[in-house]
Amino acid sequence: MAGMRLAGSGVLITGGGSGIGLALARLLLARGARVLACGRDGARLAEAARDSPGLEIRVCDVTDPAAVDALAAHLAAAGFPLDVLVNNAAVGHACLLAEGEAAARAVEEDVLIGLVAPVRLTGRFLPLLLGRPEAAVVCVTSAFALCPAAAVPGYAAAKAGLRAYTQALRLQLRGTAVRVVEVLPPLTDTPLVGKVRARKLAPERVAGAIVDALERDREEVLVGQSRLLALGMRVAPGIARRILARYPIPLAAVK
Repeated sequence: MAGMRLAGSGVLITGGGSGIGLALARLLLARGARVLACGRDGARLAEAARDSPGLEIRVCDVTDPAAVDALAAHLAAAGFPLDVLVNNAAVGHACLLAEGEAAARAVEEDVLIGLVAPVRLTGRFLPLLLGRPEAAVVCVTSAFALCPAAAVPGYAAAKAGLRAYTQALRLQLRGTAVRVVEVLPPLTDTPLVGKVRARKLAPERVAGAIVDALERDREEVLVGQSRLLALGMRVAPGIARRILARYPIPLAAVK
């Protein structure tokens, strides 16, 4: 299958008000795409729209089925031609599982936003995508989908689950006009990890990898240090796991 033409396409990005989502929205707008960014923070979305001419925004809690239905109705009313769905929204809590119920609630929220919501959203919009001449579902997972970091168990579980779902979805959609793309970034400089003192990749690098994957028909993209982790998990998995067990994420909630 040839690479996707982005000019004139309609792209919906969850978690599009900041970080990777916003960087991707700006890059796609520059490619001539029509882009709608959704998220829970209306003020953040409004600021993104002011700074990014042409960006369409919609406040939507993707964990709420009624809100997703309202989003679908908005797309239809606006005549938005949905060609690409980007499942990017995520939240991560650093927690100690031994703390019991409080930690369990944190893990549940991470999994709800990072795994259950994209599965529901994809299911809601897949019939529309299958009706387009060419379309794509993009899932932004993480290097932690390859090997979990002990400090963020819910986030790691959500991303590992989303990776498995993405691979299964790709197999089921073989032979259709919908391509399925997974992008695995390393720790990236977004509000999610604003308090973390560690080497971080610029979100523009990840956004560029997503666009490149769509334009070159690539199914899986390891970005930056994720490539090293993937190699480590193949040749020395024990060492890779020990390194991530000490990953420098503070044991406090981060969003």
